Formats: sequence, C-alpha cells, structure tokens
Amino acid sequence: MRLRGRLRHEEVVGMLREREIDLVVLPSIKTATGEYEGIPVVLMEAMAHRVAVISTATGGIAELLGDGCGILVKPADARELTDAIEQLIVDSAYRARLAEAGFARVSADFNLTTIVDRLVSLMGSREG
Repeated sequence: MRLRGRLRHEEVVGMLREREIDLVVLPSIKTATGEYEGIPVVLMEAMAHRVAVISTATGGIAELLGDGCGILVKPADARELTDAIEQLIVDSAYRARLAEAGFARVSADFNLTTIVDRLVSLMGSREG
C-alpha cells in the first residue's frame, strides 16, 4: 500500500484510468463557519472507474455513497476512518462489491446523458 498524498486532478484521472488506484479516501468536515462539501467530483470519478470509496457523512456525500455505494464514517473520527480503510485493504471481495455498487450509482444517477434526458423529458411534459 502506498499513500500518495496530494495529487493534481490530471494525475488522479490518469491513475484511475490505468487501474493504479484501489481505494479513494476523502475525509471531509463541516467547517466552523458551516461550509461543507457538496458532492465531490473526485468521488464520482473514482466510482465511475469502479474504485471503492470512503468518505464522511457531511454535505451531499451521504447522498452519493448511501445504500452501500461506499463507506461513510463520522466526520473527524480517525478511529472509524482507520477501521474502514483497514477493512477494504484486507477484504478485496467487499472492496469489489462497493466498487460495483458505486459504479451503478454514478451510472444511473450522475451520468450527464441520463440527467439531460430526464431534464428534456420533464421540460417536454410541461409544454402546451
């Protein structure tokens, strides 16, 4: 296992494409001023490449990872985050199931073509 630290977006996408990443971990918090992540693109990109993800139940992340599409941990809970990482390192079958569930989620709910088709259909049904 290798922790890569901060990477440029292009590096991450290239590594996802080349299947060099087994797991994406994005811990997030709600700041003291009330700011939080919406739905992080990096998580959607990982899921679209069939990579299992772990993040925190903040902002819109729970919507993306809910129903077994990733692992959600409590914000700022280092022990829970560590346990989730360890679980996916040792259980490759579980990691693969999460990756497939995540792929299905982003394919169905966050696919640009699907969303545009839904919007066009909704707008068309309101005409006349």
